[in-house]
Amino acid sequence: MRAFLFVGLFVACCSTGCLKTEPMTAEELSKHPRPSQDQFARPDTQVKQPRPETCLEAGKMYETLAKSTPEVAQQRDFTWRAKQAYQQALRLKPNWPAAIAGLGRVEEIEGNPRAAAEQFQLAVQLANSKEPGDAAACHEAGLFFGRVKQFDASIAAMTKALQLDSSNRTYAMNYGFALARANRFDEGYLHFSKIMSPSEAAFQIALMTQHVGDVERTRQYASFALQQNPTHAQAQQLLARLDQPAVQPTQSTEQTPNQ
Repeated sequence: MRAFLFVGLFVACCSTGCLKTEPMTAEELSKHPRPSQDQFARPDTQVKQPRPETCLEAGKMYETLAKSTPEVAQQRDFTWRAKQAYQQALRLKPNWPAAIAGLGRVEEIEGNPRAAAEQFQLAVQLANSKEPGDAAACHEAGLFFGRVKQFDASIAAMTKALQLDSSNRTYAMNYGFALARANRFDEGYLHFSKIMSPSEAAFQIALMTQHVGDVERTRQYASFALQQNPTHAQAQQLLARLDQPAVQPTQSTEQTPNQ
């Protein structure tokens, strides 16, 4: 029914001359002069501007589209649109860490880790308020620096995220992992011990030492986890895997045509 109303209104306007296609007369032009260059330079303040939060969400949407498309040309178009949205957010809300972190993510998608690092570092420096976006920007920066193996920068960013939002469990966990990933295992264990049981703290460090290939420390922390809690099933399984003999690759006995 609504579609029919719109069509009826369109037809009525056409029949009564609401829609004029002829060039405007001199008299009409004098009544509706073109805006001056000065007016273009200083737009009407009564025109409603988009909210910076709206621009931020638009940037995130284009980021998601860029990551989901397999076509390079389309991905470039979406990342360009994401940048435009984040830059518009920054024009409306200068020095906003959430928008700067968005630019960092886009640079990483486009394969520019150096430019991404600059944006994430700036976001961490500017994050000083208690609003969730600032802490989240620092956390994202910490994850990025971990991916590019800049572990000191990762720890610094995670530290600031926790300072801004000390109750966030995800930030607390990833701060501990950042310490362990930088081979600061004992500090990581002490941090984890503040937010979980000693056995679970030791097991989390054991997982990270296994990730970096330190078998002896993995055995040490997994054993300590079992000392604290003899029923810790995951620690038992981890030690059992470590005790299994390494599987040697079998050599093929098939002969080549030249043999």
